[in-house]
Amino acid sequence: MDSGDNWSLTYLVPGDPVTVTEALRGEMDSAGFEEISSWQAEDASATVMEGNGYTVSLMTADAPDSEGTSVTYTVTQQS
Repeated sequence: MDSGDNWSLTYLVPGDPVTVTEALRGEMDSAGFEEISSWQAEDASATVMEGNGYTVSLMTADAPDSEGTSVTYTVTQQS
């Protein structure tokens, strides 16, 4: 989805949601993003981060049919 000032990307990655979430949060942190809020369970999580003129919502969830984790980024350009 792309509406000009925001877009979403969903994909599947190997690994469990907790490990994937930790790795992605670390990458975002290293890229200059600051965690604003987060929620985590054993099989899903949601994190909102801000930085570099963007707000990023990162959601992960167990994808048992694919034996991996579903990852969705929703990125909004800050005004």
